[in-house]
Amino acid sequence: MSDTHAAESTATLLSLLRQGDDSARDRLVARYLPMLRRWRTGACRRGRGI
Repeated sequence: MSDTHAAESTATLLSLLRQGDDSARDRLVARYLPMLRRWRTGACRRGRGI
C-alpha cells in the first residue's frame, strides 16, 4: 500500500466511494476484510461453544 493510501481515513474513503470512486471501495475492502474474517471466525467458534 502506498503512503498516500495508508494515510486516507475511512471517512475520506467512504466519501470518495459515495462519489463513485471504485478504487476507494477496493481500498476499504483491502483494509477491513481481513479484520472481518478474523472476527467472523472467532464469533463462529464462540457460537458453537468451542
